[in-house]
Amino acid sequence: FTRSVIKTTTTTSQTTPLSLPSIFTCAGRINGYYSDPIHCHKFHYCGTGWHSVMECDKGLAYSVREHDCIPIELTNCNINKTKNK
Repeated sequence: FTRSVIKTTTTTSQTTPLSLPSIFTCAGRINGYYSDPIHCHKFHYCGTGWHSVMECDKGLAYSVREHDCIPIELTNCNINKTKNK
């Protein structure tokens, strides 16, 4: 009786999304949703002991007043809104 031995190798790598860093922190904030001070399409949820970062779809920005992602042109976003020529 002959038994075959098969060796397998599994390689696992962690991927890091390419995203611009934010200066936002939940320190000193009550639980809730907050807009990002730099990136209009990002918003944050601060919970007791945790912090979650979310993003609106392309062309949308987070509105604190609406508690939702809305068209960027309807917000006070600090992004340069000049059109490409």
